[in-house]
Amino acid sequence: MAQTVTKIVPTISTKTSGTSGIVHLPRLWQKLLLFQAGLLPEDYDACGDGFDAMTLNAFGIKKQEAIDFISGHKPSYVEFENWVIEKNGGKLDSDKVRKHNEAILAYNHSDDTAAAMRASSGLKDHSIKDAATLNTHDDFDEFHRHIVGERVSRN
Repeated sequence: MAQTVTKIVPTISTKTSGTSGIVHLPRLWQKLLLFQAGLLPEDYDACGDGFDAMTLNAFGIKKQEAIDFISGHKPSYVEFENWVIEKNGGKLDSDKVRKHNEAILAYNHSDDTAAAMRASSGLKDHSIKDAATLNTHDDFDEFHRHIVGERVSRN
C-alpha cells in the first residue's frame, strides 16, 4: 500500500522574529526545513525572490548557502538563528536588523493585489494592504483548505 505524504502549509507569520529580532527569519527557516523534508506544498517557494531574498540579502547570506545549511544540518530554529549571527561575525548590527524589519513590515502589495487577497480571505477592512498581514491570511486560508479537504489552486 502506497503511503501518502502530507504537505504542511507554513503558518509562521512574516512578522514573527526569534531572539535576534529579525522578522521573517523563523518563517524562512520553517519553509526551508519543510522543503528539504519534501513536505512543503508544491505551490510555495522554498526560498523565493521576495521576503526570503530580502532577509538573506540583508544579512549577507546567499540563497544556496541557506538551503545547503538547512539540508545538511536540519537545525532547530535557534541553531539556524545562531548560524545567521555567526555569518555576521558573531554579532548582529542592530541598525541592520531595524532597517531590514522596517523594509519587510512596510512593504505593501499593489492596490489590485491587496484587494484581491482581502476579498479571497473575506477581510472587510479595506485599509489592510501590507504584504505581511495579507500573506499570513492567505496562509491561514490555504491551511484551512488543506485541512478541510478543499483543493483550491493559489493565485
